[in-house]
Amino acid sequence: MPTILISTDFNCNSVNCIPSLCKQLPEQELNFIFIHMFKLSDRMGDLLMLSRRNKEYKYVSQQFYDQCELMKQTYPQIKAIKIEFFTEVQ
Repeated sequence: MPTILISTDFNCNSVNCIPSLCKQLPEQELNFIFIHMFKLSDRMGDLLMLSRRNKEYKYVSQQFYDQCELMKQTYPQIKAIKIEFFTEVQ
């Protein structure tokens, strides 16, 4: 089961690539992961709180979630759509 990583800023247009990918791989079950990279300062306080961070989800709009849900309903070959954040220490 292929997992496809899609770099995004969580604009609703980011989801528009899913239909063509599903058509290119019609017999495959697919997982999609939308990823976004944040830069993190090297301040000790920021680094200590890294494992507790969840404020990044405020950047994901309800419309983006709705578009993802619509894609899962439209294309039954999609098994999962996930959102991940990566942090880069400067």
